Amino acid sequence: MSSIIQNIDQLSTETETHLPTWQDIEKLIIDILRAGNFYNKDRNIGFMAYYKNHLDELRKSEDQEQYIITSYFKLSQINSQNR
Repeated sequence: MSSIIQNIDQLSTETETHLPTWQDIEKLIIDILRAGNFYNKDRNIGFMAYYKNHLDELRKSEDQEQYIITSYFKLSQINSQNR
């Protein structure tokens, strides 16, 4: 039993925490769109259009990292206004 606990402790110290890059966010948006396709959601309506728009804007932006930062601030301002 102690070897299992020791292995768990060892795994938890080996993982690194890092801020998500624009590639990580792009992959997550693609995963969301794939899930929508799996459930036969219309690509031009609702959340699919929202995420598709964000993916297009991310790919078209000159500086993807800066786009992620400005998008975060826009979303955080919207969330603070809705409270």
